[in-house]
Amino acid sequence: MKVPWPNAFADGDVEKWIRDFELITSCNGIKGSAHLVTVLGALLSGRARAAYDLNWESNQALDYENLRAALVAEFSEEGDREKAMNWFYAAEYNRSEDPLVH
Repeated sequence: MKVPWPNAFADGDVEKWIRDFELITSCNGIKGSAHLVTVLGALLSGRARAAYDLNWESNQALDYENLRAALVAEFSEEGDREKAMNWFYAAEYNRSEDPLVH
């Protein structure tokens, strides 16, 4: 049985997307670094594809683990910033006190 491919990745939670990608490639019988790199390249767009192309030009994309690490590094700072902003917006102050008075 073939499992449908994930949607193309452009931005967001890269680690979750890569986990899904690896599970699907395993189920579909894709093995070997070169095959993983080829399929991965076909499923990237936007900033993720730009990171792929940059690594391809430096021959680092020829190894799946190098490419995976480069994608995670490219998007990890963005994810950390997004988590911090979500935490900031979700935080509530004691409404009985004036937040501007210490």
